[in-house]
Amino acid sequence: MCVEQEIAQKTLYEVRIRELHVERKIRLVYPTRRALSHAAKAFLEVVG
Repeated sequence: MCVEQEIAQKTLYEVRIRELHVERKIRLVYPTRRALSHAAKAFLEVVG
């Protein structure tokens, strides 16, 4: 997502490596009883 424009413009190239699999687990904690800001909702959509 952060480099999609550069890849499309061919200023950056993606190199896939079959043997390499990187997985990142992210945990989010937020109050369920409070309303989330517009920015917080948008962030949750991106990472969800």
